[in-house]
Amino acid sequence: MGQRSQWPLVRLIASEQYRSGFLLVGNAAHTLHPVAGQGLNLSLREAGLLASELAAAVREGQPLASWVV
Repeated sequence: MGQRSQWPLVRLIASEQYRSGFLLVGNAAHTLHPVAGQGLNLSLREAGLLASELAAAVREGQPLASWVV
């Protein structure tokens, strides 16, 4: 075993998550501490939800840059 270390449990959220056609998701938008390895899982879930919303917008003829999406 190596030397003990600690991870500060601090929640950080990007002050700007959307700008001019760009959207931050996952750990780029907000940090998670590594308890139970949820960072990757939640990032993949957010990416999947975003893909679903974008696909629905395309099917409905919504412009992807609209606030509806």
